[in-house]
Amino acid sequence: MKIASRVARVFAAFFPSAYLVNFFYGDLFIFTRNYQLIFLIWAFPCLHLLITSIRLMIMLTGYQKYDSFNSIKNDPVEACWFLPSRVRFKIFFFSVNIGGQEIITSGLFRNEPSSILVYRNVSDKVKIITLAGVAKMIALILMNLIALSALKYIIYTLLGPK
Repeated sequence: MKIASRVARVFAAFFPSAYLVNFFYGDLFIFTRNYQLIFLIWAFPCLHLLITSIRLMIMLTGYQKYDSFNSIKNDPVEACWFLPSRVRFKIFFFSVNIGGQEIITSGLFRNEPSSILVYRNVSDKVKIITLAGVAKMIALILMNLIALSALKYIIYTLLGPK
């Protein structure tokens, strides 16, 4: 049942992600009849966009809130050393009791949290949802969309109908 649930989450995340990628990937087949290099240049950002979108959807669809957890390390590791000290993010390590099993996981926070959101990814590893993690995924998706839009514009202007 656990495997079926994970497969269902992957399929539920795949269809909206594939719909988003289809805006760029559908035009790929029009221009790649004679230009194999364009296929390689355009296919990798489309694949990265698909994988990142699936990871974000899996992150947002399978989380559980935990109020009881133990902080393992008292002084956390600073992740963003270039930011000022009052807004600097730190990596905290936690021990979470899930199903009678103690699992150690980490997350990027500004202050030590009072509750955490935990999810299992596709490979059954426990991860923590943080605002920094969600912002990173959204930034990756937006940068990928901008890069694909620029590629699409350049290819349409260079190889489009004359």
